[in-house]
Amino acid sequence: MVEAQSFEYRQAYQSILRDKQWYLSLFDRNLTVVHDHGMTDNNNVGGKGIAGDHDHHDFSARSNVEALRASLARIEDPAASGLSKVFHAARAHKDLTDIILHLATAPQTKSTPYQEGNDVDELGLQFAKVMRSYKAAQFNPVNSPDYARNLHAALAAYDDLVLHVQMRVTKHLSGWQRVVAGRWLGWQSFGPDLDDAIPGPLGRNTQLAKKGN
Repeated sequence: MVEAQSFEYRQAYQSILRDKQWYLSLFDRNLTVVHDHGMTDNNNVGGKGIAGDHDHHDFSARSNVEALRASLARIEDPAASGLSKVFHAARAHKDLTDIILHLATAPQTKSTPYQEGNDVDELGLQFAKVMRSYKAAQFNPVNSPDYARNLHAALAAYDDLVLHVQMRVTKHLSGWQRVVAGRWLGWQSFGPDLDDAIPGPLGRNTQLAKKGN
């Protein structure tokens, strides 16, 4: 697409996501809604900021990373029970999936430039590589050579992130714990919570977090 077509496409895609925001929040409790974000910053559709309330994929993915970091800490805690490790392994797999669902959507949407986070450990640094490439694609014309190059780089970086998490999970789980927790993309880490009072497969609750400026 040429630049003008990309602007129109991203704004249309953004409108669809906004209309489905509540439904999508059922699948990810880390989905983060912001209001009038970055209104003095240049956006990727020829204007300023992002007006209104919308899921900010950057913030949502970072929230998933924080949850993932907490789950890995519990898995690596020698004092954690076997069932706790199983629970947090399934949750870690779910957060891995949520990260890619947020960031793979980002290049299609209206947004503001990449902002560095406090990524100091290996998990954070691996995530930052994924984020940078997806954000770069977000500012390229859709389906342009640079867009494709940045998406390929993002997917390669995401592969490294998955490998990093998988190695940490499997290192600290016994054979039976790995069977019960399941693999990444296994059924144990899937399934929306349709109501906060009704737990999902492993008791995962949902919430729609709002951050106002």
